[in-house]
Amino acid sequence: MSTNPIVVTYGSCIDLDLDFTDEAGEPEDISGDSFSVFEASSDAFDGVVFTKTGPENGLLHLYLDPDDAKKLKLGRVNSFRVRRLLPDGCEDNTPPILVQVI
Repeated sequence: MSTNPIVVTYGSCIDLDLDFTDEAGEPEDISGDSFSVFEASSDAFDGVVFTKTGPENGLLHLYLDPDDAKKLKLGRVNSFRVRRLLPDGCEDNTPPILVQVI
């Protein structure tokens, strides 16, 4: 799990940009991939919306609205993983992403 949490204020939305890169640090094309939340600590993450903002450059936007974000627990106890489903059916899931609510 990441030791550097994403820090959010209770009741605020979560609005993140994610970038996908290969082993050499080059952007991966995510145009044909689909994304969802995987292994979340709370059902609050069920409301996450993903938008490909620059798929050729590996850019993905994640948004969780304030109503869903209010379901998260205070502290460094919230986490989720992003499931990336490739066109060939293979999954490439992220490590846990820690969210600290203050």
